[in-house]
Amino acid sequence: MYNQELIEELYEKHRDRKGEGYRNLIIKEYKEITGDTIPLGTLRHRLRKYKNQKTFNQRTDDIIDETSPLYNSEDLLRAMGVDPDGDLTFDRATVNRWWLDRGNILERIRNGQLKIQLKKKQFELTEAVINELLEMANIDQLWVDESVDKPSGLLELTYADMHFGKNRFSYYKPHQDKSMRWIKSKEWQETLIPIGNDLFHWDNINGTTTRGTQVGFEPDLEQAWEDAIKFYFPIIEEAIRQSVNVYIPYIKGNHDATLGWAFVKMIEKKFPQAIVDTSIDNYKLHTWEKIAIGFSHGNEPRDFKKYSKIFNELFRMELAQAEVREIHLGDKHHQMILDEFGIVTRGLSTASNTDQWHYNNGFIGASKCFQAFIYTEDSIEAMVFI
Repeated sequence: MYNQELIEELYEKHRDRKGEGYRNLIIKEYKEITGDTIPLGTLRHRLRKYKNQKTFNQRTDDIIDETSPLYNSEDLLRAMGVDPDGDLTFDRATVNRWWLDRGNILERIRNGQLKIQLKKKQFELTEAVINELLEMANIDQLWVDESVDKPSGLLELTYADMHFGKNRFSYYKPHQDKSMRWIKSKEWQETLIPIGNDLFHWDNINGTTTRGTQVGFEPDLEQAWEDAIKFYFPIIEEAIRQSVNVYIPYIKGNHDATLGWAFVKMIEKKFPQAIVDTSIDNYKLHTWEKIAIGFSHGNEPRDFKKYSKIFNELFRMELAQAEVREIHLGDKHHQMILDEFGIVTRGLSTASNTDQWHYNNGFIGASKCFQAFIYTEDSIEAMVFI
């Protein structure tokens, strides 16, 4: 076995000798150092391999080892001659690389290509856009004359899966009337009105849900928005009139996460006397006296049994201090209940008409109603269908 490193070292030492002289010097000096004689043919083979490898590395090191500047999507568009402020935007890119050598390693070169796919820009209703639009709208605040004298109890009005756009205000008017009767039935210490939970059937003018599922065509967004206003404004106004506190948390749905959030932002601007939570947390907990009520839409996760474990992990202290522990979910359009380990998880019904997805999955024949809950300081006193 010959010492390749020594051969390479001796080659670099004697390579400037002309003709075959440097090879003889390598053979002679190698034998003096190791005591072994290298045949001339073996030496030529070893040196050819070394020189080819060295030449190849010299030709490719600047390509392989030298770092290139990072380019963002706008840089790539400009390099292609596309205006980043125009109608097209970056979608995705594919990088391919390969070697070209024409059968000779000494002529081997690196080659490659970058393929960029463009798409037409689409309007995105982001949180920043919504806030800007609300500021520009200059919404008139509605102040209600509060005259609460002897308040008591907590009233929760939860309207899950209303799907405005598929359902009109006239369809929900009887449910609004029932709600108003309960709000006016006494003076409340607090009224809790979660809003969201698939308030709208779709999330944009394209008729798709938040994740892009097509659920409608040519949706009348303006009519759906007006219907939601007609339903909620009188309820909130009367709740403020009859309650010490009105608390309105936004509950993110899977149909209308953006549009539903925008509606609750408008509520926040319109009713300064209400306490409005517009955070986009998937799990929310509301506490009052010895009552703890958790909210989530119910689609993430889909396993109904997991929610008590999730809320117990997220809100251990609050749940430990409560006498009543409830979790209220939407999404399934029918009633479900799980009562274990001191936490009651409820899947709430809806008055919404049955859509195609729920029909196909067998969610038919469920009660067409919403649910209201009445609490004392340390107990749930009644559940009412409205």
